[in-house]
Amino acid sequence: MRLLIFGPGVIGSLYASLFAEAGFDTTVYARGARLETLKKKGLLLFEKRKKVTKANVSVLSELKDNDEYDFIFLTVRENQLYQALNELKTNNSKCIVTMTNSMDDYNEWENLCGEGKILPAFPGAGGSIKNDVLDATLTPKNHSTDYLCRDFRKENG
Repeated sequence: MRLLIFGPGVIGSLYASLFAEAGFDTTVYARGARLETLKKKGLLLFEKRKKVTKANVSVLSELKDNDEYDFIFLTVRENQLYQALNELKTNNSKCIVTMTNSMDDYNEWENLCGEGKILPAFPGAGGSIKNDVLDATLTPKNHSTDYLCRDFRKENG
C-alpha cells in the first residue's frame, strides 16, 4: 500500500514513521526548510525517548497529478488547508484523509476535491520537533473518557 503524508510537521512525521515501521510504502511531501532538512538528514525521531533513529520514508518535493497513492494523509494546519486541497484536487489518488482540526463543513472540501474523495479524521497525537528530531506520541487512551461516556449514556437512557 502506498501512502503519502502531505505536511510532515509533528503529526505528519509521527504518522509517517509509524506507517513506515508497520511496513507501508510511505512518502512525505514537504516544502521549504522542512524539505531541506528531510532531504539532508531524513526523518529523525526519538525511539522510545532513548535514541535517535531514522524512519524509512521517501521524501517528495513535487506531487504530480499522476502520482497515485492509496491514501493521502493531509496533516497541515487549518490556515494551510485550502492551499493544500487546491494542490491535491487534481491528483489521481482516490482518498484524502484530512487530519486537520477545522470547523469548516466537510462538504466544502468535497466540492473542491470531488465527491467521495475526502475522509475526515482526527490525529490524536502530539509532540515537538527540536533540533530536527521528532519527539512525539499518539494520545493514550483516556479511561476518564470511557467513564464520561458511560455516565452520559446512563443519564440519557
